[in-house]
Amino acid sequence: MNRQCPKCSFEKVDADFSPTEACPKCGVIYAKVATATAPKPRAAPIPPPVTSVTPKRREVRIPLGYLLVCVTSLLLGYFVGREHMRYQLVTAMSTAVADSLGNAAKTMVPASPSSGQSGVPVSERPPPTATKETELAPIEASLVAKGFRDKDFSGGHYVTPAVTFTVRFDNKTGKDIRAFDGVLAFNDLLGNRVLASRLTISDPIGAGQSHDWQGEMEYNQFMSDHTKLRGYQQSDVKVDVAVHKVLFADGSEKVYDGR
Repeated sequence: MNRQCPKCSFEKVDADFSPTEACPKCGVIYAKVATATAPKPRAAPIPPPVTSVTPKRREVRIPLGYLLVCVTSLLLGYFVGREHMRYQLVTAMSTAVADSLGNAAKTMVPASPSSGQSGVPVSERPPPTATKETELAPIEASLVAKGFRDKDFSGGHYVTPAVTFTVRFDNKTGKDIRAFDGVLAFNDLLGNRVLASRLTISDPIGAGQSHDWQGEMEYNQFMSDHTKLRGYQQSDVKVDVAVHKVLFADGSEKVYDGR
């Protein structure tokens, strides 16, 4: 077997081959050249480092208008719910208090200061006493006549326009009257007041007697109650008198409550 020099390619017969010898032509040692030219073992590739890959988060954007509507709805629901609960609580408390007071009122009545009795059940309470009858009117009034006097410039002096009337007063006091005062009211057929005026009568009226008194009221066309009273027919007007004080013929006097 021939040996070829790895450097100069000179072939040497096998009989003369020795690994430690040098090439007869170039002088290179076969073993050194073989070691130098031998292929180096390839290092195993280093795998790349394994890194954890975090999945990318998807960014969700909420419109501002939708967010405001949601927040407003939550706040409104909160306050409405709170007010509803408060209303239910107040209603329940009021009902409980009313029921307790109602039960107490049905069971007992307060003691009468005058009688000195303690509270007694309602079922045993004596019936209420009859109320005192309202005092009859001391003087009654009725309309006898009603008219109107227009303004007049003749006769050298001015006569003002006026609503004229004749009122009959009936003495119901049982005593002779020397004078009285009060308020004379003109009402429509339904009893609604049209106009009222202070009144003082100084003419005597015997007990059980009547007196026709002629009076007048200065007319103002710009006042609605004046124009209304003037427009009514006599049959559509009723009068009443609220007596305040009566002076009797014997010198005594009497003041009437609420009149």
